Amino acid sequence: MRFQSGDDLLSEEASIEDVREFFDELLDQGFNFHPDEEGAGYVGETGEASFTIGEAREYDRLMARAFEVCGYDDTDVYDVSIERFEVYMITR
Repeated sequence: MRFQSGDDLLSEEASIEDVREFFDELLDQGFNFHPDEEGAGYVGETGEASFTIGEAREYDRLMARAFEVCGYDDTDVYDVSIERFEVYMITR
């Protein structure tokens, strides 16, 4: 899995909208995620890891950053993830 949004995804100036973009990107790639799950814990239907070691670390970094950004805005990261999943299910 590649994160298409670039190196500045969830940068120091990130907002809730950037968290939404990150979550949308995961869903657009067909990735059913949970904010509490570490990147290394995801496996595909064949039992093969969903991420390389580097991708798992990047996923973990970005998800930790999503928690931070949501915390700064007093927004629940779980609510944002559910919102994005609902939008994805309606629009796909």
